Amino acid sequence: MKIDITDLNLMPFIILIIYVLADKYFFPLALGKKKFIHKLQFEKEFEIYYYLWMKIAHFRSAAKNYFDILPIGEEKSEFFDPFVKEWDDVYETIKIREPFMAKDVYEQTKKLIEIPLETLAKFKNPIVGDQDELVKIRDKIFKICEEIREAIRERIIV
Repeated sequence: MKIDITDLNLMPFIILIIYVLADKYFFPLALGKKKFIHKLQFEKEFEIYYYLWMKIAHFRSAAKNYFDILPIGEEKSEFFDPFVKEWDDVYETIKIREPFMAKDVYEQTKKLIEIPLETLAKFKNPIVGDQDELVKIRDKIFKICEEIREAIRERIIV
């Protein structure tokens, strides 16, 4: 069987093959090494920020769940433990990826991990007098999360 490349039924496949080959071999050369490396760097940075934001979003969600049900004077380990676990995950994620983050994003994330675990431990068994302090810390956590989101957005949206 002889294949005629001028056959209109084969044209979409031929165009796809040309595009794939051009994307893999020609465009990196045409863009130049510097632009190609910049593209790879952006993709890696985007991956880091995506993963970081997922961790922060989970932490923020656990914090919201915990604060929404927080009864003063009662221990709620079933809600507190996930809250602390998510904070630990965020802390580890930031520490591991710190060298690969832009300075402005890292400065924002550093604010979140500077909230000491001892302060967060006050939430495990809160007493009535702590309610105002707990609300301030909750609001601070939410504000920092929003600042991190904005710093990431500024980095990745060109």
